[in-house]
Amino acid sequence: MGPTGAGKSTFIEALAGPNSKMEKISSGRLEGYTQDITCYEVLNFKRHNDYTMYIIDSPGFADTKISEFEIVSKIQRWIKDNDGDSIDRILYLHPITSTRLPRSQKSVLKTFRALTGQDSSDNITIATTMWDSVFGETGHERARSNFEALRTQVWKDLLDRGAQLAKFHNTQASAMKILDLTSCEGNLEWFQFENQEGERSDVRRKPFGINLYSDLVDRIEGLQSRETTLISELEEIAANEEELRSILESDLQEVHNLLDRFQRDLQALGPPPPHIMAQLPTIATIPGNRKQPKGHGPEVLALSSKPVPGEPGPAASSSQSHSHLISLRSRGLYNIWYSTKKRAKRVFHYTGESK
Repeated sequence: MGPTGAGKSTFIEALAGPNSKMEKISSGRLEGYTQDITCYEVLNFKRHNDYTMYIIDSPGFADTKISEFEIVSKIQRWIKDNDGDSIDRILYLHPITSTRLPRSQKSVLKTFRALTGQDSSDNITIATTMWDSVFGETGHERARSNFEALRTQVWKDLLDRGAQLAKFHNTQASAMKILDLTSCEGNLEWFQFENQEGERSDVRRKPFGINLYSDLVDRIEGLQSRETTLISELEEIAANEEELRSILESDLQEVHNLLDRFQRDLQALGPPPPHIMAQLPTIATIPGNRKQPKGHGPEVLALSSKPVPGEPGPAASSSQSHSHLISLRSRGLYNIWYSTKKRAKRVFHYTGESK
């Protein structure tokens, strides 16, 4: 797992070795190349228990063309279709060249923590990538600084609970060393995104449900804003600027295609259940069994900032203010889902109510 462009497919290519006849699967582009789930059997490598190792390559998070909900759904569907028992370990790839985490990457980390859960940390290996792209003393110093920040800040909570941090140098030897780390014994905790036996598969009610909703809402709102801008630009250009018009129309069609895709995802996810409005977990907990750690209280997803008649104003008490924001969030999130549902009926001839 990891953000798009982090080097997941590159890791698999390096593991196969320079003389491998495997078809090239990495692209060298910033946007994601892997759009589906692919499983690889690792030959000539045995785990401590002599079981065969399989690596599941998944699409990258924060990809502009595929939502986090679709990625999770693809993984769950693959496990079910292939009679998989469980995921033994997660290898999360993190580029070392990032000097700071952009908003999208911070959101990815929150989603990843929610997908895996608190008690599965020692089943996670974090591999920093792109060390072979670091040049010069300044570049190496920056990379070392980034690695220290990942160890002491970004991933500290998982590392303190047993996760491992490694360096991938884009060589077969380096990939094999990391694979040795992942073959160590972990615990028997399920990752939160796995369909546990006897448990409902409704992802809306999982601890990471809010993360998937938030990702889809952000994507839809961003595309709607882009759509408005493109339509405005098309209305303003001169009739003889055919080349520019063709480019804008192509961009607008791409926006419409993505909107349709993400709105279908939102419909498949279903209307937000009430518990999502009451709390927004960023680190997964199992209600009734685990306590939420200090410093990880609910976060507010303010989907609307317009005042609501009858609701407390800015001078209200903290509890009233929190209730006010919960109300705004509830209405905003549900309205986005409902408006998407209406649009889906119009565009895709959607029939029937979501269950």
